[in-house]
Parts: sequence; structure tokens; C-alpha cells
Amino acid sequence: MSTSEACSKPDYSPVSWREYFDEMEDVSVGADDSRDVFRIYKAGNTGPLLVLLHGGGHSALSWAVFTRVIASKVNCRVLSMDLRGHGETLVRQADDFSTQTMSSDIANVIGVCYGETPPPIVLIGHGVGGAIAVYTASNMLLTTTVGLVAIDVVE
Repeated sequence: MSTSEACSKPDYSPVSWREYFDEMEDVSVGADDSRDVFRIYKAGNTGPLLVLLHGGGHSALSWAVFTRVIASKVNCRVLSMDLRGHGETLVRQADDFSTQTMSSDIANVIGVCYGETPPPIVLIGHGVGGAIAVYTASNMLLTTTVGLVAIDVVE
């Protein structure tokens, strides 16, 4: 091993979201005087919508590599969002982590982004995101849900 190899240090500087997603947006939901703002990342323009919900303590960017891979193999749209209390999302009641509130957040964000007739939706969640995906689907909060993937669900 050369001296330069032994002394070189790995580069742990963050990479840009632009390497994985097409758009980043802050979506406002709620009444005019008390709006909550959710950070979302999008990729793709056609096909079904994959809504990606991260696990506890993570952010929408947890899905970056998955998004790049799936969008290169499947004709789909991707929406990855920071859940309340995580990432860059700013909400009035950041400590309300009830499944009902978090599921409503997802439905509200989809409503703002895609209107009353969103494309077919596949909810994909990891950990607590998986539990929220199950609750959202089972309570039919998104009428165009056609699929559900729950990874390592926490109840």
C-alpha cells in the first residue's frame, strides 16, 4: 500500500438530492392561517405513483437510491415525503404522531399535488412508514390506491 493510499480519506460529504430525484418542493396543506409544510421529492412523469414513506428517524432522502433504480427500470412516478417531525417538514403539532394524523398528512399532500383524481397509487413504507401506509390504505384515504408494500413494519 502506498503512502498516498494509506493517507487518503473517504469522502463522506453529502450528495445532492438532484442525483436521485427530478424535483424538490415544499407543499403547504391546511387552512390559510395554520398551514403545515411538507418537503417532498419527485421523479418521473408518467405511470403509477409510488408514494414512499420513510421509517422513524429518517427522511424522504432515505429512498434516494431506490428511486434512481426503480425509475430506471419501471415506468412510474415517485413521490417521497418527509413525514411530520422529520426532515425539512414544518408542522404546527410536530409531536402528533398518531396514525390518523400521519395518514391524513399523506392524503392531504397527494391531494395538493395531484388533485381529486391522482394516478393509481402504490404505497411503499418502511418501519413506521409501513404502518402508516397500511393505515392509509385500510381506511381508504386515497381512493386510487392499487398496491401496498410494507417493509419491516413497526406497529
